[in-house]
Amino acid sequence: MKRYLPRCRTCGSLSAPSDVDSAYETAKAHMKNKPGHAVGVIPIRVNGGKRQ
Repeated sequence: MKRYLPRCRTCGSLSAPSDVDSAYETAKAHMKNKPGHAVGVIPIRVNGGKRQ
């Protein structure tokens, strides 16, 4: 399962991994609030929540 992590180069992780739409919304909101910050969305792989 693929999740997406919104991340700022200055502040670090912006929220917990989530689906692509909410990750981009979080990143866009952060860029609007803090104009000088560089923000990206990183795809990460998450196993289905099963413990091994």
